[in-house]
Amino acid sequence: MLSSCRLKQVKLSPFLKDRYLLPSRFNSFLNHQLVFKFKKNFQDLVKNHVPYTAKEINLKNKEFTDKKLWEMEIGCGTGEFIVSVANQHREKNFIGLDWALPCLQRAIKKADQFNLNNVLFYHGSAFDGLKYDFKDFRFNKIMINFPDPWPKKKHWKRRIVSTDFLKIVKDKLLPNGELITITDLYSLFLYHNTLIEESNLYFEPCENPFENSFEKREHSTPYCSYYKEISKYQRKNLSGSKKVFYTHHRKRLELS
Repeated sequence: MLSSCRLKQVKLSPFLKDRYLLPSRFNSFLNHQLVFKFKKNFQDLVKNHVPYTAKEINLKNKEFTDKKLWEMEIGCGTGEFIVSVANQHREKNFIGLDWALPCLQRAIKKADQFNLNNVLFYHGSAFDGLKYDFKDFRFNKIMINFPDPWPKKKHWKRRIVSTDFLKIVKDKLLPNGELITITDLYSLFLYHNTLIEESNLYFEPCENPFENSFEKREHSTPYCSYYKEISKYQRKNLSGSKKVFYTHHRKRLELS
């Protein structure tokens, strides 16, 4: 996952870093470089990797201890969406993931303004985070808000959602857990929906419960919940009368 962030870094106190920031412990790109340079075995690097544990995060932020539901926003940017959601749903745990450190620094400052104890920010790629660093975690909801579209076909391999990525998401979601993607690009919406529908990974579609106005509507397919808070990109698009496209899928139980 490549970042298009052009923001400059802002200074965070050691206290805020320790309280909110989870640095990446596994980087596939760097590890493959180690394999090439020092002729190491990649599987040995995986075997010796130490992922984050719930106990470790509980020690980092004691408010997480008694909560059960974990939710993740991939590509959280500067945190408008996830900070707003975490502030209104303090009964849940949230992890905001982004590759761009300047964005996360601003997100952390927003979280600190509300003195939030139920949100942490992971600096790294979605693939490495879910597959390696959060190996032992299971999530109730994984949200992808306005990912970089990479519209040129030769760049599609840079998109977050892929067949391999969906396999990891399926493994990380709890039964009935939700996968939600949002974009303002119709072609990317079709790309996401097609990959998910063709993945054969026990996902079932849910109708979006909100129109662009965020009013409830009737739905006949299984309900997927989503928050009424919106990201800055969604606010920008709705204010310009642009359409926003959602994919909502729920992980169903595997058939034996």
